[in-house]
Amino acid sequence: MMINVTTTVPMVEQFRCSLEKKKKKEKKEKKKTMVMMMMMVMMMKKKMKMKMKTKMKMKMKTKMKMKMKMKKKKEEEVFIHMNEESCTRQ
Repeated sequence: MMINVTTTVPMVEQFRCSLEKKKKKEKKEKKKTMVMMMMMVMMMKKKMKMKMKTKMKMKMKTKMKMKMKMKKKKEEEVFIHMNEESCTRQ
């Protein structure tokens, strides 16, 4: 049984080439998906960061409001106290 070498070598070469191309394509696809995943993760992180920032801002706002309320209360108390003193003097 004789195998014709002139036809088999190019065929094998072609097959190998197609395999390499396939591998390259798969690698490219894999890389693409990885990049996409990374982008998604980055976006999620960014969103979370923004959420945290807004949360912190809100906390700060409420703290400031509370401080202002407390300050007002204290001022009122002092004012009332002063009024009481002036009343007792008269």
